[in-house]
Amino acid sequence: MSYQTSIHFDPTALLIIKNEVDNSIKLVESAVSTLVEDQTLPFGIDDALNQFEQCAQVLALIDMSSLAKVAQYSAELMRKIMGNPAQVNTQEVIALSEGTTMLKRYIEFICLREVKIPQFLLDTLNRLELALGKPLTTEGQHVEGLLDCVTPDFSLPQAPSLEKSQYVHRLYKLSLNKLINQEESELDLQAIKLVGAYLAGLAEQHDSKQYWNLVYVALNNIEHLLINEPRLRTLVSIERNMAQYFSSADSFKASLADLANVLSLCISQEDETAQSIRSQLNVGDDLLTDMQLQVFSRHLYGPDFETMHTISELVTTEMAQIRNDIEFNYQNMTPEKTQELQAQLNSLANIFKVLNLNEAYHDLT
Repeated sequence: MSYQTSIHFDPTALLIIKNEVDNSIKLVESAVSTLVEDQTLPFGIDDALNQFEQCAQVLALIDMSSLAKVAQYSAELMRKIMGNPAQVNTQEVIALSEGTTMLKRYIEFICLREVKIPQFLLDTLNRLELALGKPLTTEGQHVEGLLDCVTPDFSLPQAPSLEKSQYVHRLYKLSLNKLINQEESELDLQAIKLVGAYLAGLAEQHDSKQYWNLVYVALNNIEHLLINEPRLRTLVSIERNMAQYFSSADSFKASLADLANVLSLCISQEDETAQSIRSQLNVGDDLLTDMQLQVFSRHLYGPDFETMHTISELVTTEMAQIRNDIEFNYQNMTPEKTQELQAQLNSLANIFKVLNLNEAYHDLT
């Protein structure tokens, strides 16, 4: 079964309630905007919130659990903000705004593409959980359920043998800090890969051997990983486990959650090792690789319907004007007018390029 088939779903039920959800989100956004500006509860905010909470319940009923959770947590955060209108927390408002924005964007995306990719919601969900003080949903949650009964003995590549060093832990911390601050260089990525190989070799005789071998596989692809906040937390947890391992190598054992998070990094790639791990875990194609996510992200984070509609009207008007200019001036076209029309066509072409309409871009250039 192809991954396109695995993630396909019928959006009929969602389309039925889409307008209601969109209207609820608009009411919530308007109410929050007024609340932030005036620091008082606007009229009708309770009704808007009740309607929004009902939408979250309906989303859960039509088997959109991740989307329902984002809606539910957004509603809970709004109630928290309403509890103290005179002292609005900016970070909470930002998290709420991101929650409602992602709801609209994701619903429009999955209705248009007819695919369900809850991996896109994890970042937003985590920010809402942080604002509400809830436990964070991890990337490895789907893998963790597969490890409840048994941990497979994975067939993993052999790490190279390296000389012992007392600076490995510090090297990882320094390189990870650069990565977190988005200041990493090629040397930092190479250092992270080197640390993974070192740990896998060091743990050869310990019970934690498989965990550190999986860490080696994950870190060996560090330059190919899509880095987001949940994954940075996984990399930080590796550092914490490293400290525990160096403190007591014989007794160290990674938690099930940490193992699942590292496995999720391993299967995010498309190499033979990733496919082998997927096969042993019996992970479905609905858990997309980073490359597949990148393809769909261009559509998810592209212009929404309203933007496209506005652009379409402007482009149509501009093209009509260019056509009229050409028809009116084609018999006595001056070099200046030709250059002007060329500039207008190039501007249109650039718009099409930004919208990923490459064929139209090439036709006009």
